[in-house]
Amino acid sequence: MVGQITHNSGVLGGWTLVNDFALPITDRDENGEIKTVSRLPQDVASAIGIVGEANGAVYTPLFYVGTQVVNGTNHWLVSRKKKDGIESIVNLIFNIPIGSIGGVGATLVKEETTDDVTFSDEANEALHFIQTNVFPSFTVKPLVEIGTQIVKGTNYHLVVLKYYGSNEASTQVSYEIANKFQGKWTFEADVCLG
Repeated sequence: MVGQITHNSGVLGGWTLVNDFALPITDRDENGEIKTVSRLPQDVASAIGIVGEANGAVYTPLFYVGTQVVNGTNHWLVSRKKKDGIESIVNLIFNIPIGSIGGVGATLVKEETTDDVTFSDEANEALHFIQTNVFPSFTVKPLVEIGTQIVKGTNYHLVVLKYYGSNEASTQVSYEIANKFQGKWTFEADVCLG
């Protein structure tokens, strides 16, 4: 189907793409007061805290990749992790059991860093194009291969970790889109997730 993102090797095994930003947004309540609103469903937001507490970490979600129905529902988020004073970016997968109210009983399924992530050959080609031609002064590492979208050519949707040179203190997570049409790459989008 033209225009729809098709998940491929990056998101397999019955995952349904949510593909949404997870950072809280600022909004106004009915009285016009500014408030911070989570973009995540309440049970997912609560479960992140429960999983973090059980593992001695604090997770700050940046991007909601998708869900997978298993014994309950698995949730996949790209998150900042802070543990023992050390901060890192991880793919966080946790399970909320059937019948849970407010994320109670959520457990960690998998946590991986960029060192654990592999992309398909095509997505690696897109990643190489982005690093070489768009951000040549940055180190760009794979996080999530979201999928492809057939448009004029093929768009490759990727979530990556990037930082200036070798300065990992300047790390940001970004949603990148690169297009390949008739053998030529073009850059389509860069959205900083945090």
